[in-house]
Amino acid sequence: MRICIGAFIFIIAISSCTFGLNLEDYKIGAMDLDNAWKITAAFDYISELGDYWKSPKEFEFDGGGDCEDFAIYLMYLLGPESKLIIVYDDDYKHALVLWENEFLEPQIYKCKVKLNSNIKYTVSSYNRVMAFATKNGTKSIGE
Repeated sequence: MRICIGAFIFIIAISSCTFGLNLEDYKIGAMDLDNAWKITAAFDYISELGDYWKSPKEFEFDGGGDCEDFAIYLMYLLGPESKLIIVYDDDYKHALVLWENEFLEPQIYKCKVKLNSNIKYTVSSYNRVMAFATKNGTKSIGE
């Protein structure tokens, strides 16, 4: 019984870490904003059907992605202080990154966005976004 409880506590401790079981060797970013943004904005916009969130490795392999893929990649490079912002209305959704109280357009280097008070948006944490985009660190290219 003691072994089972110890194993359970170990699994809970590991799964609460960033990326959970990090089998694909994703690293937690800590790049400065200027370099991270230049790298991200250099990729191509690639339209996709549906709403598939690419892992950072898929984004690099494909040479780009759509708006949330750009945001996820920029977040990956910046690290846990970044947040995903989805702005929306009835007909439109777009992904931005919140970094140090500024809304960043990840596809356009040095483009900061001011949101009107009537714009609706949702906020997601770095850990939540990365866990979803990478299936807790295990999503590889093409999955």
